[in-house]
Amino acid sequence: MPSSSEILSQLSLLAQSYIWLAILWHLAVFALLVRKGWRPKQRHAAQLLLLPLISVSVLGWLHRNPFQGLVFIILTFILGLISFQLANRPVSLHRKWTFPVGILALLYALVYPHFLEGTSAWLYLLAAPIGVVPCPTLSLVCGFTLLFSGFYSRAWQAVCAVAGLFYAAFGIFVLGVWLDLGLLLITASMLLLMAERQELGFSHGNVMHS
Repeated sequence: MPSSSEILSQLSLLAQSYIWLAILWHLAVFALLVRKGWRPKQRHAAQLLLLPLISVSVLGWLHRNPFQGLVFIILTFILGLISFQLANRPVSLHRKWTFPVGILALLYALVYPHFLEGTSAWLYLLAAPIGVVPCPTLSLVCGFTLLFSGFYSRAWQAVCAVAGLFYAAFGIFVLGVWLDLGLLLITASMLLLMAERQELGFSHGNVMHS
């Protein structure tokens, strides 16, 4: 297994080599966020979120990081299967606590500054490595998941939470990237949503879609 310094060097190389790709992902996200009245079907929204995961996987394979490539293609496959089970109705924006937390998670992902040291400061706003390296990409997916009320799917939330916990813990305790505490808090929010929905399900006799 590569050392932590080797992993950090590789992630920095990816982030700085694919600034153009990160900018394209930013433009795509901004276009969706400012699109007036955009409320896609749950299934379609979830499937759109698979695209940045595929992007991270492809870069992993291209740069001889089979672990990243394999983990993210498996994650894409599992979430892809779950997406076909989601309701074919517009996403829910309940504007409870999940809405502001989802917005904060998206902002965190979109300005994630690590791995861009030595570049222009303005790049932090346009080239944080979403779709390029794992943590900001997972933060983006989890952010939209919270924004859309978790798609009312425990299965989707659980898979995202497990992936987020793993990469947050790895980033903090192995790589020493304390910025990944943000992903840890985002994941904790998703676990809280799951617990809240489960409690409501038991109290009202409802079962969430999975």
